[in-house]
Parts: sequence; structure tokens; C-alpha cells
Amino acid sequence: MFPAIGYDPPDESHFTSRHYWEVGELDAQARSGWMGRYLDIAGDHGNPLQGLSLDYSLAPALASARVPVAAVSSPSDYDFWAYGLGEPLTSPDARRIRRARRPGRSVSGVRAGAHGVV
Repeated sequence: MFPAIGYDPPDESHFTSRHYWEVGELDAQARSGWMGRYLDIAGDHGNPLQGLSLDYSLAPALASARVPVAAVSSPSDYDFWAYGLGEPLTSPDARRIRRARRPGRSVSGVRAGAHGVV
């Protein structure tokens, strides 16, 4: 990557240039990436695996403002967990969530709202 190529005014910072290319816009304060903005429009509010970064941190291009995305260091390190239900999420916990997905219903401490489990 060459700093200050492809945008004006150039500031010749490697870090700023990299940020611009990763998020796909010329705003040093941008917090969502080009793929994340796509997922904000076309993504699903209940699917954190619709955008998956195979790294120890989320790739800036994948950062979204409205929908969940995930980062995992390797596929073998992946676990599915939910706050208050144990780590990793077990089959009995998953069954409780499925039963509670109907709005207004509460099952063993899992409350469902209009947009899923809350």
C-alpha cells in the first residue's frame, strides 16, 4: 500500500490510508466498513455469522452499525454463547431460546421481544 495515493488531500499516513481503503470512505472517523454497510442494508438482525472475520479482532471492512457480525481467531475456536446462559451454549439452552422466540413469552429467564430473544 502506498500512502496518499487515490485520495485528496493526501496526508501521507500509512494508518490513515489503510483506514480509508478498509472502510471504503474518506472519513478518518468512520466506524463502519464497506461490507458492514452492505450488511446493515441487506443483513439479518438475528445472524451474527453473516459477516465473519477470521482474526483476533473484527476486520474494519466488516464493521457494521446495525447488524451483528463476528470475529473468531480460527474456525476451531468458535463457540456459540449467550450472556447468562453458559459458555458455550448447550443444546438445552438452545431449545429454551427456540421455545421463547414467540413474542411476549418467557421461558426460564429467557424473555422474547418482538425482534427475538432479549
